[in-house]
Amino acid sequence: MGKRLISLLLAVVLVLCLAAVPAAFAAEPTCQVSVTVELEGTLPDPAETLSVVMQADDAFYPMPAGAENGVYTMSMTDAGTYTFPAISYSQAGLYTYSIWQEAGTDASCAYDEAVYYLIVYVTNADDGSGLQVTAILSPDGTEENKVDTASFTNVYPTITPPPTRRS
Repeated sequence: MGKRLISLLLAVVLVLCLAAVPAAFAAEPTCQVSVTVELEGTLPDPAETLSVVMQADDAFYPMPAGAENGVYTMSMTDAGTYTFPAISYSQAGLYTYSIWQEAGTDASCAYDEAVYYLIVYVTNADDGSGLQVTAILSPDGTEENKVDTASFTNVYPTITPPPTRRS
């Protein structure tokens, strides 16, 4: 009877270990956030370096590679759409972040002061295949005002050249 019990226990342990293998090797789910920067008016020459910041509400939350103390700064010099590096999640939970643009150095520019809130829900997939991510990006932290991209519009003054004189 002792050998049967030991064999049964070993079989149960083996089955449990094999059942955990797919979850252990499943890729960690990720979240990426896009940022659009628009520039209006007469642009400075040379172009100004602008920075958009993502800050975790808790310094221990997952962040993109290269972040320091829960802060990642992305820099750009042209208008366009940019994407923060992916954030990988290894544990279920609720993770929250703030995204904003730092004001530049041109005193005549009206820099967009919008703040966006990113809420990331990491849950177990219904089919047991691992974790899944649901991300909500909005200007007020609600799902009702969800947006696809954090957008910032900076307005430089429009400078018109003086008329040319004819002699």
